[in-house]
Amino acid sequence: MKVRVDFSLQTSNGISIGHMEGTLEFPLAPELGDTINLMFSGEGINIPKGHENGGILKVTERIITPNKNEDYLSIMLDDMIITDDIQADLIINYLSTSFKFNANLY
Repeated sequence: MKVRVDFSLQTSNGISIGHMEGTLEFPLAPELGDTINLMFSGEGINIPKGHENGGILKVTERIITPNKNEDYLSIMLDDMIITDDIQADLIINYLSTSFKFNANLY
């Protein structure tokens, strides 16, 4: 099942960096409170260090859009907290490459 995913990126001192969005394939529909593991790409690549939540983000919102054949379910995840701008670049590259997420930077 294809699901639209969206989450924000911010530094540990509260500065917003941007947000990531894209579509992921899941064996079942994620529910509120589920955790999504972005630590491993499936291609043997691990998430770079420099974040506080280990690449495991909780589903905080679930949006269902009727009358769509694909991407009718969207989920929003906890913010990913990153230590600094240098690590942000590494993590954004990892998420863009490994999961085909789009980065919308502020």
